Amino acid sequence: MAQWALPLDAYQNDEGGNEAYAEQLLVGGCLESQGISWPVAYQPEQADGNGNTASNGRTLFSSDIAQRFGYHQARTIDLPGFEKAREIEEVPRELSASEDEAFTQCLRQARQKMGTEDPLPQLSQEFAVEPYDESERSAPVRAAAKKWVTCMKPLGISDLGSSPSEMPSDSLAKRFGLAGDGNTSPKPHSDEIAIAVKDASCRTSSGWTHVLYDTEYERQLPVVAKHADELNRLRIQIKARQERVHQVIADNAPAR
Repeated sequence: MAQWALPLDAYQNDEGGNEAYAEQLLVGGCLESQGISWPVAYQPEQADGNGNTASNGRTLFSSDIAQRFGYHQARTIDLPGFEKAREIEEVPRELSASEDEAFTQCLRQARQKMGTEDPLPQLSQEFAVEPYDESERSAPVRAAAKKWVTCMKPLGISDLGSSPSEMPSDSLAKRFGLAGDGNTSPKPHSDEIAIAVKDASCRTSSGWTHVLYDTEYERQLPVVAKHADELNRLRIQIKARQERVHQVIADNAPAR
């Protein structure tokens, strides 16, 4: 439950970050061979999401996460090993017309080598939508959500929703620089952390987190059984793709 691991996760390619890194390593080498500087910093490989994001893409939330991030998304570069990568990425670099053409060609070659020209079918995400929606509407989850509302009311949030899935509310998102309106905040304020920690506590005490996870897990099982053949074919594709990506990183990654 801590990682919100679900049955359909086994059929999802959760290594988009590794693919992008491997791609850049090949592009960097290709450009360097043409006399074009394209430094790529060392990055640790990621396989289990990062910070407060699970490998299935779901945003995680707990008392520990609330204490650390509030409602903010953890940035990959906040993790060990990414500081140097950020320094390189933040250096402004205008490509000339010839460099841009070389980059496009190198990128095409990199994707051909890794076999990542085409995206994999997103069956896991597609099949997960209905079980999640059904779980949110189920009687046990709605009953737990009502208890959560009662627990949260003392905070006096004017636009408090009827479910934890609606947090942070619009007013809180704007107040804490999360609304995407240009007034963004890079780090959580103490008030945000206090509300997030209370929210996490209420989700636990109301039973909402536990019952939603259990319900969603159970509702995914028949979906996996129903689509077993196509999911297993996809899993074979994912494994082969990931092996190619990891090999590229092993062969081309710079020293730490």
